[in-house]
Amino acid sequence: MRNAAGAYIKGGVRGAVQAWQAAGTIFNAGTITGSEGVWLLQGGYLGNSSQGKVGGLAVFNQNATVRNAGALGNSTYGLDIIGGGGVFTNLAGGVISGAIAVSGGGAAAALTIDNFGTLASTNGATGTAVAFGNSSAVLVVESGSTIVGTVAGGGGTLEATGGATLAGLGSEYVGFGTVEVPAGGAATLAGSNTVATGVMLVDAGTLTNAGTLAVAGNLVVDPATLVNSGAISGAVTLAGGSYLDNLSGATINAGNVAAVLGTGGAVTIADYGAILGFQGVQLQAGGVVDIGSSAHFGGVISAGDHAIYTSTGATGSVTIANYGTLVAQRSP
Repeated sequence: MRNAAGAYIKGGVRGAVQAWQAAGTIFNAGTITGSEGVWLLQGGYLGNSSQGKVGGLAVFNQNATVRNAGALGNSTYGLDIIGGGGVFTNLAGGVISGAIAVSGGGAAAALTIDNFGTLASTNGATGTAVAFGNSSAVLVVESGSTIVGTVAGGGGTLEATGGATLAGLGSEYVGFGTVEVPAGGAATLAGSNTVATGVMLVDAGTLTNAGTLAVAGNLVVDPATLVNSGAISGAVTLAGGSYLDNLSGATINAGNVAAVLGTGGAVTIADYGAILGFQGVQLQAGGVVDIGSSAHFGGVISAGDHAIYTSTGATGSVTIANYGTLVAQRSP
């Protein structure tokens, strides 16, 4: 079905457009209204153009695909996944809104929301923008993404890529089992963020921490690049081949454990700020550690035990270039 620009379809207590017996294919550039504008009971496709307006979408039994560049939503839900799953892309300029903009609690299959636009609760910042209900759900935050309201992860995955900036891990984004930057992706953490106990933050691309990051769970660079210009409270694990750039003025403080652990292969660490922990750097498979540089003096690694420590049974060679300060409370 195609609803052209300027055309209008109005329904009642059910969807104005309903596909009951088979997958539906709908292209909309006009207006579709009803208690929910479109019902896809057997899955299908909805393409909503930049001038299109759809009063909400309900997906029931099968997977669906949605590409939204216009307005999608009503006072209750923008996107209501009652069964099935699928891939739902909210393009730049697209707005999905409702008291709960995206309700995925009923998803019975893998569900991915890829957001370049706006997901907004009509209740504002205190409302719920996204509510997932199972661990197979994925929210992808792209560059340009705007989210108004909290995001309840349901044990699923939060993915940041395309140069996206995330703020509010642990406060705005809650309940995710995994937070990741995918291979080839890039993202920045700004403001105040927390990786809660039991949560895995995986950097497989390029992650920049420009704010404060408290790590009670796990922060794993696998293998990728981590740039820290802010403050990390907790341990950083570098898989073999990874690179850590701890910039001037930045800190990594792990308290009574190793602040930076290199494992599974040689790693590279450039420290122009401060790395603090029971061990500053622990290397299990070799690597390179630069503290400051000949052109940029500075950098501190300070530890209650060893500033740089190679584990018992460690493999690989270690190269250290020190133009800064190494502090160890315990002698080798």
